[in-house]
Amino acid sequence: RVSYNKKLSLYEVKEVTGPDEYHKGVDNNSYTNYLARWNLLYAAELYNKFLEMYPTRLKKLSKKMDLSQNEVEKWRDIGNMIMFLIGKNGLIEEFQGYFGKRNDVIEQWDEKGMPIYSKDEEELKHTQLVKQADVILLLHLFPNDFTADIKKMNFDYYDARTTHLSSLSPCISAILATELNDIDKAYKYFRYAVNGDLKDYFGNTELGMHAASLGGIWQLVINGFAGVRVKGDILSINPRLPRNWQNLEFKLIWRGSNISFRVSGDKVEIFLSSRNKKIKLPMSIYNKACYIGAGKLTTVAR
Repeated sequence: RVSYNKKLSLYEVKEVTGPDEYHKGVDNNSYTNYLARWNLLYAAELYNKFLEMYPTRLKKLSKKMDLSQNEVEKWRDIGNMIMFLIGKNGLIEEFQGYFGKRNDVIEQWDEKGMPIYSKDEEELKHTQLVKQADVILLLHLFPNDFTADIKKMNFDYYDARTTHLSSLSPCISAILATELNDIDKAYKYFRYAVNGDLKDYFGNTELGMHAASLGGIWQLVINGFAGVRVKGDILSINPRLPRNWQNLEFKLIWRGSNISFRVSGDKVEIFLSSRNKKIKLPMSIYNKACYIGAGKLTTVAR
């Protein structure tokens, strides 16, 4: 729930816990505030789109929901005025007061390549150490909203302070590492993530698989190493495979079409299956615009 700060002329979100569970009940967690902003602005955008496309249906639905256009305008006003803690240099503060915490960084790693640190959560809450990807998760979810320089600055800062105690963390950091072309670090986190259950790195696999982590690992392989992203209305692929991977094969369904991919170090091969044999699917491959036809193999070299 937002509250208005008259002094700053901004809306705040207080007493929340973001992805980083070492710091509970904080004010203006940047991940939380940014998502709240996005939800409000996108809801207002959809309302106006539906008003243009389906005015009669929207009028009936709005009456049923007791939703007025003034309320929608309020969503937009609040969304545009929610506090977001980003400095002039582009460094995002995880939450209000985070930079005032003790500036601990990871200085030791175990045989698995993961951080060694104090496990005392009472002590950890007074430090800048982070349990899992928080600001880094924000940058992953909104890749088109931040420049490469901002991503790198924040990744370098928070990666040095993240303990990855949560199984949800290594895969997200790895995805951003691939985007920043740090493939060795991404692969290190990939190995840690997949071995979380295979080798019981978290010490609780007997209680069940970390199912959400499996989804994160899939995202790492497809969005990270394979470099598959949606940019506007275009499916984009720009692979960055680990050095010991020869190739990667996978399938996706995109707008009703089945697409088979095979990527290697120097090319991408695509086969599009569609009932519409005349389809020409726009894609971006290695940042090159192209059209993929149905029923034939398309190969694009790096």
